[in-house]
Amino acid sequence: MADHELETGGNVGTVLLIASYFPPGTSSGTMRTVKFAKYLPEFGWNPQVLTMSPEAYNPKRFDFSLVSGLDPQLKVHRTAVWMPDRALARLYKRIRNFGGSPAITGNDGAGKAGAQQARKRRWLVSDFLDWMHFPDDYGGWLIPGILEGRKLLRREHVDVLYSTAPSPVAHLIAMGLKRITGLPWIADFRDPWEVLFPECIYVEGENRMKRVAEIAVGELAVGAADLVIANTDLACEAFQKRFPRLPTEKFVTLPNGFDPVDFEDAQPTESEGAKLTVTYAGTFFADLRTPDETLQAVNELVQEGRINPARFALKFVGCGPVSAPQTPTLEIIPRVAYLDSLRIMGQSDVLLLLQQSEKYRLQIPAKTYEYMAVRKWILALAPDGSTAELVRRMPNGVVVAPGRKEDLKSALSKFYRMFLEKKLYPVPQDEALARAFTRREQTRTLGNWLRQVGKRQTETV
Repeated sequence: MADHELETGGNVGTVLLIASYFPPGTSSGTMRTVKFAKYLPEFGWNPQVLTMSPEAYNPKRFDFSLVSGLDPQLKVHRTAVWMPDRALARLYKRIRNFGGSPAITGNDGAGKAGAQQARKRRWLVSDFLDWMHFPDDYGGWLIPGILEGRKLLRREHVDVLYSTAPSPVAHLIAMGLKRITGLPWIADFRDPWEVLFPECIYVEGENRMKRVAEIAVGELAVGAADLVIANTDLACEAFQKRFPRLPTEKFVTLPNGFDPVDFEDAQPTESEGAKLTVTYAGTFFADLRTPDETLQAVNELVQEGRINPARFALKFVGCGPVSAPQTPTLEIIPRVAYLDSLRIMGQSDVLLLLQQSEKYRLQIPAKTYEYMAVRKWILALAPDGSTAELVRRMPNGVVVAPGRKEDLKSALSKFYRMFLEKKLYPVPQDEALARAFTRREQTRTLGNWLRQVGKRQTETV
């Protein structure tokens, strides 16, 4: 542990924030870490960041505008990520192409045996490569992260470790550093670790041994952490039920949120324009979060004459390619910088929130809180669960259950009538509810928890 005690009387402690994504890399949880790093100094904490080298990120997910907004005094330690799977995959491809693929024809025994051998070889190679993505696609960060973390902990005066996931490899790095140093550790699960909660698994894998190993490692991590943060109450309750032998107070809730400062230049419209603009900002995932229901509902409303396509716009921002027929109402906008996306939201009338799958029941998209900050109408397609509960609490929120096309058409046509009748604005707000989700207040809570686990650590020594 650190060789000095944390005090509550104004002393500054140092926390190491371990996160796979940090600017210029962006993911759905990047802003949570960025804002903690921004506001923790106000609550007696000196943050430092341990993250991956930008070379590990998809260049399409870079946002350099976020780098310019970081405190120049913030220490960010970036480490390499080992990616031997890529080299091996290229090598295997060369060998396969060099040797050629055996032609398998006919139904004779030799042909069937050859086919079986080919399938077995493919299975062995894919299985081997799959293990290189343990516990996730950035498993190659585990060893470099621990090695670099150990060196910087020797140099810096760190009091508490904090890790955030996805990716869960960040938790394994923190667990390794905790075992080496004895420092207290807070594990922040922005989403549930899928293998620990089968109802949340998005993609069913075939490597059963890897899943067993990942469950074992996940259970070790939850048990080793001094405090486990979930970002919804339902997720927190799920952790408590999943780990009944651990103290219930070990699991706490800290939701996502927004920083009002980011919205000062969003320039939101405050009256109806030439078109009713409905905007979705974010990505789509097959069978989980898709635009299909919305596109079908809008197209039918146009065909039925209930919406004039000249006075209606549906925008998808940063979603990537969409396999949908181009219609006069649809506008697809490529990925844009974070602040630009906020401006687009501000110029919209209704913000669309897609969270259709039951597998998302424990989660709330980070985008929800940005929608809240923009102060526009919110239309959510979500089953009963965390997202639906929060949106229903908002006076400007409307929830439609997935698969209820007529209800969705009714909601859209109602917004359209309000638009025509000039009744969309002002948008009703719950100011007290919104204040509860500001990044500064959330960081205040985190700062208190950091101090508690640090103080508890010193009391047990």
